[in-house]
Amino acid sequence: MFGLAGSLEFVSGKVTELSMRLRDAPFVDIDAMLNEVIVSCKNISGAIEKVQETARKYLQERYNDDTKSTVLNEFHEIRNIDHDPTKRPRNLSDAEKKYLIYLGSCQPKLNTFPKNTEVKKSAQCRFSASWYNEYPYLEYSISNDTAHCFVCSLFPSAIEREKSDDAWITGTKSWHQMKGSQGKGKPGKLSQHFSSKSQKASLENFVHFCQEDQHINLLWDKEARAQMIDQERKI
Repeated sequence: MFGLAGSLEFVSGKVTELSMRLRDAPFVDIDAMLNEVIVSCKNISGAIEKVQETARKYLQERYNDDTKSTVLNEFHEIRNIDHDPTKRPRNLSDAEKKYLIYLGSCQPKLNTFPKNTEVKKSAQCRFSASWYNEYPYLEYSISNDTAHCFVCSLFPSAIEREKSDDAWITGTKSWHQMKGSQGKGKPGKLSQHFSSKSQKASLENFVHFCQEDQHINLLWDKEARAQMIDQERKI
């Protein structure tokens, strides 16, 4: 608020200075004085706009802080729900969905992920955190060493999901098949799922749910909001 007060004092000082010059120097070059008035008023106008913008910013921050506090208080009333996709229940309330969306996809980055001993040594035999970069709704369960889809987990009953495989909800760990080693020219499991109709149906429900609740939009950081907007364009 001190910055706002200083800006107002600056504007007040400029107005007083210009007024005194006009009053105390009546016989100067009129054209020069009028040009000075024009320039001074332009500078004062710019300063006033900055004051207005600063005031709006303070008001928005106060609103955001109050609203965020209210939403976070609501989260405290939610039963202890685990972020790990294997441990979270299949049927979630709207409040639980909001809480999990606030947390975001469960994406732990371990120094070394467990090895799937059923996969031959020459193939990809463990989960890779680098996959998160390409698939922002990919999740990993530490408790079960399995991969999951965040939006399918939140909205498992979306239309188009009736006949779909639940593997990305219950968990999958075919690491050697994730990035296109299922056969020549055939996409991997990651690409197949995250471009499938069932995933897009859950994603559409996810986007609609977020748009319906302005509190979620407020709590997300800029990167998370940008990701959702980008995904919405692809639906």
